[in-house]
Amino acid sequence: MEKFKNSKINLGVDASFKGVMTFEKPLKIAGHYEGTIESSSFLQIENGAELKADIKVENVIVGGTVYGDIYAEQSLLLLSTGKVFGNVFTTSLQVEDGFELTGKCEMIKDLISVDIFSTSLPQLKKTLIDGIE
Repeated sequence: MEKFKNSKINLGVDASFKGVMTFEKPLKIAGHYEGTIESSSFLQIENGAELKADIKVENVIVGGTVYGDIYAEQSLLLLSTGKVFGNVFTTSLQVEDGFELTGKCEMIKDLISVDIFSTSLPQLKKTLIDGIE
């Protein structure tokens, strides 16, 4: 993806982090991360990366393994090498053959009414689930 060519933030294969991560420029993760990720930018999870995290970002590409929920405000691309053990919420979804999802996928219809960046994860989950029922 063109947006990642000029990425200045890369967490390499040998990198391992825990905590709350926020960032403003596109980020690639190839290593291990545990915690929460929040950004209004792009996130690319490389093949071989492993994240135990709830993720709230604008756009995300998943080529590695994620244990947790993903909230993508604009788009979510699930590559053939990717796996998600959790739920995914987005307005635009692309899935390659071979991708594995253990969880549910919810297409957000009225995204304007859901501010994913200022809402806590438990409240966001409740808002999205209540909106579906």
